[in-house]
Amino acid sequence: MDIEQRKNDSRDSKRAFRWGVIAVIVLVLGALAANFILGNKEGERLKQEASQGNPVVIDGKTAK
Repeated sequence: MDIEQRKNDSRDSKRAFRWGVIAVIVLVLGALAANFILGNKEGERLKQEASQGNPVVIDGKTAK
């Protein structure tokens, strides 16, 4: 292999690595956002049930 080909291969490897890191960061942030949003919806549902006088059941146990 000549020197120019090695440089191009090295650049391509670095570029692929950067895109991989960016993809992982985006996926992690998306998972955190989804968890936060769904967690808030679940919390709101539990608050509504509790405010209606219904006992709230969590993991088979009635919350007081």
